[in-house]
Amino acid sequence: MDKQVDVVVVGAGPVGLLLAIELKLGGAGVMVLERLTAPSVALKGTAVGPLGVEALQRRSMGPALAEAEDRHFAAMGPVRARPRPPRAPAARVDPHAGGRRHERTSASLGCDARLQRSTG
Repeated sequence: MDKQVDVVVVGAGPVGLLLAIELKLGGAGVMVLERLTAPSVALKGTAVGPLGVEALQRRSMGPALAEAEDRHFAAMGPVRARPRPPRAPAARVDPHAGGRRHERTSASLGCDARLQRSTG
């Protein structure tokens, strides 16, 4: 393989793919390397912190994040009647939904993702 890229991102999880998207949108040539040959069913990125929320909102994912947060809290069932506190900057999300969205976005931007077994 004789392909020149500016950045190699190791890991095609939620963070790796979001990083690849940001780099590609910034004009970098990006290759993503992943040791797994198929999507993992292990939970990854089960919560999003304040900086992650800001990054997702910059990419117009704020409404999807709010919907995921609402689903999470609705699944908890009714609670004692009291006003809902202001939204916390962190939200629980479907850990696989973000990864699938990042995979589609990175592929549409031309990020070269290589799924292969690591020897190390």
